[in-house]
Amino acid sequence: MQADAIRELINILSQFSVNKVLRIEKEFDEQYKALEYLYRHINPRKYFVALVILNALVSYQLSGTGEQYWWEFAKYFSKIRRVEDPIGSMVMFLKESKYNNRLREVKIKRIEKMTKCIDEILEKLNYYTRNPIHLQDTIAKTLRTKREAKTIVFAVKMFNYACRIAGYGNTALPFELPIPVDVRIRKISERLGVKKDIQGFWNKIARMVKIPPLHLDSLLWVTMGMLKKGEKPSNDKMRKLAEYLNNLMSVRPYKSSSKGLESG
Repeated sequence: MQADAIRELINILSQFSVNKVLRIEKEFDEQYKALEYLYRHINPRKYFVALVILNALVSYQLSGTGEQYWWEFAKYFSKIRRVEDPIGSMVMFLKESKYNNRLREVKIKRIEKMTKCIDEILEKLNYYTRNPIHLQDTIAKTLRTKREAKTIVFAVKMFNYACRIAGYGNTALPFELPIPVDVRIRKISERLGVKKDIQGFWNKIARMVKIPPLHLDSLLWVTMGMLKKGEKPSNDKMRKLAEYLNNLMSVRPYKSSSKGLESG
């Protein structure tokens, strides 16, 4: 492991509070913004959370960026006059999606396996909002996959976004939920010398900096997104993290930009 680089990362992340990260998610994560847009326009709203979970479960091997895909999803369901069946509606969306056209039949089958599970989640929504780990277990059992699988924990993260948007409370996720190991997280981890048990590594980091893994994921996602767009955060803490990741990942230097949180 690159001990000095890890210590520096821990020092930078320790400057953030959980509440600050929740605010960053709301203000800077395009996926969060897309869901806010969808919630304002979807009819009926009772299927909002169900559609978000289903979409998260098939958000892999996309033909565009995650931001492009979630905006496509949000705008598609915002234009439908009325959603009658979340499963059937998601299948129709996948058949027409521009950014989610790989492994389409596999993904449709995955959606269809969730029929009874989605009904249960909607019936016990308050319960699952209070117990997101049980949601993780329920979905994993339904799909017969590992509970730590990337799409499973990502679905719980997006469920958290949806619940916060829908007014079920601005609550952070528990530390027991691991980070989804996508290409971005894997690359950061490898640059830090971590090639095995990546989730275990980030679990330890999360405990040290007192920010749950899924919210660390958001912080890294947003900051890396700014780097790729050539934006420089105006917030001091985010700028330090961006500079750190820029050096670590050798991302092209970012240009000047006024976007970002107020300093502090």
